[in-house]
Amino acid sequence: MQPTWRHYIQYVDLAARNGDSEMAKVRDVYQALTPRDRREVWPEQLCDLAGVTPGDLIGAVCRGLWESKAAESSMVSAIAQPDLLERTVKLAYQEENYRDRELLFRAWGCLPDKKGASINIINSPTAQAGAVKLAGEDISGRLKSMDEEVIEMSRQLETPFVVKSDVPSEGD
Repeated sequence: MQPTWRHYIQYVDLAARNGDSEMAKVRDVYQALTPRDRREVWPEQLCDLAGVTPGDLIGAVCRGLWESKAAESSMVSAIAQPDLLERTVKLAYQEENYRDRELLFRAWGCLPDKKGASINIINSPTAQAGAVKLAGEDISGRLKSMDEEVIEMSRQLETPFVVKSDVPSEGD
């Protein structure tokens, strides 16, 4: 932390004021030190004096940092939003900026938003010559189409699973 690691104590104080009893101990121990001792003490020594683990100290400091920086980011974003939106609207009027128009229409809810990741499935059978006929299967020299595969999978999923009670578990 800038300029030194000792500046974390403000986050310890914040956690203590929000009800963290462990950080209240750390803060109280730190405040009880002389100014010289405050400059020379290390976080691990402070934790030993307060009876707190270094992990708890780091956890409280990181949480305080994250919460304060997230709030700061939200404020910066909210302040910049009107100007940025106005500039985006101006750019959207230019013919070559069709992406700006698309962005605005999505933001306004006029276009559906993309949901999830897309997966490209390449259904080009290449191993037709080496097909093997298994018992009960009809393989007429070709692989099943995607539709046939999906229909077969849905039929298999409709069939209930039967669990035998005499099958030993992995631990037996």
